[in-house]
Amino acid sequence: MIRPAQAELHMGTVVEATLATRLGEPAARDLLRAAFAAFTALEACCSRFRATSDLSRVNRDAHRRAVSVSPLFLGLLEQALALAAASGGCFSPLLGPLVALWEKDRAPSPARVARARALCAPGLVELDPVRGSVRFHRRGVGLNLDGLAKGQATDRALLALRAEGVAAARVNAGGSSLAWFGGAGPAPGVALRHPAHARSVVGVLALPRAGALATTGAFPPHGRGAGHVVDPRSGRPHARRASATVVGARASLAEAAAKVFLLMDHEAAAAQCRRSGWSVKALVLDDERDGLRLVHDRGLRVAPPEAA
Repeated sequence: MIRPAQAELHMGTVVEATLATRLGEPAARDLLRAAFAAFTALEACCSRFRATSDLSRVNRDAHRRAVSVSPLFLGLLEQALALAAASGGCFSPLLGPLVALWEKDRAPSPARVARARALCAPGLVELDPVRGSVRFHRRGVGLNLDGLAKGQATDRALLALRAEGVAAARVNAGGSSLAWFGGAGPAPGVALRHPAHARSVVGVLALPRAGALATTGAFPPHGRGAGHVVDPRSGRPHARRASATVVGARASLAEAAAKVFLLMDHEAAAAQCRRSGWSVKALVLDDERDGLRLVHDRGLRVAPPEAA
């Protein structure tokens, strides 16, 4: 049994893939290249920084006409809209206008926030599965699929390895999206980092033999103000330093669920996920004024930081 590993830069982060197989080294390397091809494909169609990507073309032209897109992009957008509808308003692929507003202005007026939020309504996006196209009904609508695209790429990469019959595999996209099977999760688990002090490990989350996870966090400067996670319900950034880690069957689903647990009270978030049929477990770290608060679902085990 050999255990080759490989790392590449995709979607602005380091993606690592490892596997266990009885195949020879050359064949194992071919399998790893097939896994990374999932990231290459998703990045090509979903990157905000490539003018020729499906996402860039849609954001640029879809308010004028229907834009033809790849089946991969259309499927991801369909998934994104379905997850948004089931998220209680906490996840949205249509936050482009709000993200752009808060990137340009740290303190926009309520009127500007309201105008940007009005451009984030799901009804402003029309998908045509028959023609394979996307159209916006208003100028200024904008898609942002960064986190979901990374989760979907992680899922597809692991699926490619599983389909080839390898004994175990793990795909880790920068620590925020992770999927594994065959007991190939990180040993002894995933390090949980303090939401206000990234270098400080506060515990280690034990993992099952197979699964996926996603972590999302809001890190406003000096503990308050504009963080980088925008709440679709209010149009404003999440104002507390906090992180949510969700364990489930798929990294893409965990990505959406993590937003729910970050933005809602834990019990309300758990109830929302149950109503939506999402079988997930979550852990939330919240840097409150009187200290760090850790809340997690039953079935998740957290070891002390010395285990890291």
